Amino acid sequence: MWHELTLVAFRAARAMSASGRESTGQRMESAALAAAREREAGRTAAAAESLQEMETLLAIAAELGDVAPAARDAVQAAITAARTSLGSAG
Repeated sequence: MWHELTLVAFRAARAMSASGRESTGQRMESAALAAAREREAGRTAAAAESLQEMETLLAIAAELGDVAPAARDAVQAAITAARTSLGSAG
């Protein structure tokens, strides 16, 4: 699941225009990696913060038209699944 989270975030970012990737895509990739890393280390609160950052960046990218609707939906679904798994990890 966390591997899938990072993959969908990277796929969505890679499909963005250069300006979209620079403004939100790279940050979304970094937040996805941070979330996975924090979860692996057992720091669920930090992982949740990174998921929230991803969600915020995704919303901004969608509002600006930088992310395709299908990619947005895939990233949102992965965020939701990851967030759910954090709740069951505690």
